[in-house]
Amino acid sequence: MPDFKVIPYDDPAALEKVLNTNGNNVAAFMVEPIQGEAGVRAAEDGGYLRKVAEVCQRYNVLLIVDEVQTGLGRTGKWLCSYYENVRNDILILDKTVLCGCYPILTPDQQSSTFGGNLLACRITMVAVIVVDEENLASNAFKME
Repeated sequence: MPDFKVIPYDDPAALEKVLNTNGNNVAAFMVEPIQGEAGVRAAEDGGYLRKVAEVCQRYNVLLIVDEVQTGLGRTGKWLCSYYENVRNDILILDKTVLCGCYPILTPDQQSSTFGGNLLACRITMVAVIVVDEENLASNAFKME
C-alpha cells in the first residue's frame, strides 16, 4: 500500500526505530493482535500490543488495531487487545456481525458499507447485545 511502511511483527523496537527517525511524518501504526493472513501468528512475548501502544503514545502516533479476525468475542474476550488492557485510538471490526441476516447491498446498488443503512446498523446492535447477554465471548474461550 502506498505510504505504508511494513515493520517486523512482534518487534516493538522496530516501531520505535521508525518513529525515532520519521516520527513527525507518521500518523498512525496499524496492527493485528493475531496476524491472520500472515499464517495465524500471535506475538510471542505476550506484551507486544501493550508495548507498541506505549511507543505510539510516546510519539503521539495513533494506534489502529485491526480486530477483523479477532474481535467480537472470537478469542474469549470482546477484543483480543483486552488481554493486554490496550486502548486503541481506532478499531477495525468486520461486517460478519450481521451474520448474513440482512444484505448490505444488492447487486444493482453502489454505496459505502453501512452508508445510511439504519436497519443494518440496528441488526449489528442486536447481534452485539446477543453476544454480550449470552456470554458468547467466554464460551469461545472455553471451546479452545
